[in-house]
Amino acid sequence: MRDLWNRLERWMEVNVPEWLEHLQPGATEEEIAEAERVLGVRFPEDFRESLKIRNGEDIRRSCGIYKGMSILLPLEDILREWKELVDWGEWREGDRFESVGPVKECVYHERWIPFLVRNWESYHALDLDPDEGGTMGQVITHDTHEDVHYVKARSFREWLEQYVTDLENGKYQVKRSVYGIFLEER
Repeated sequence: MRDLWNRLERWMEVNVPEWLEHLQPGATEEEIAEAERVLGVRFPEDFRESLKIRNGEDIRRSCGIYKGMSILLPLEDILREWKELVDWGEWREGDRFESVGPVKECVYHERWIPFLVRNWESYHALDLDPDEGGTMGQVITHDTHEDVHYVKARSFREWLEQYVTDLENGKYQVKRSVYGIFLEER
């Protein structure tokens, strides 16, 4: 994971150095273990490694380092968002959500761990209880308005590697506005 973070940070240094200031230092093993205890899960090793390098972004200062102004959540916000989504899923129980690929068809599953958020409505989550044919730790999307879930990558590492590669290959352009700095697909 360190190699991917090094590549991402090099890209930021050249293209959006302000974003480096928004990245949080890594979480400690104790902080990660406590989050796992609260969630009742064990994070996949690639995600644990990533958290030790960078514990998300400072959500009070950042517009989001991922495309579409999406914010990489630190552990404390992962816990808060997870609780809200589980409660929201119970409230909407009985509603129909479609799943594309090996993702369980439900409103929200307690073993989906949100790590990236856009507008506090659209999430990327680690799926720690995939449907048949899925991969433990696969990255899925969850949008509270579109009522559909699908697999984005087979692992957190694969997801981050694709994103970094897309940045390096110029798939996104940096946009600056009164709302901040964000990426837009070319």
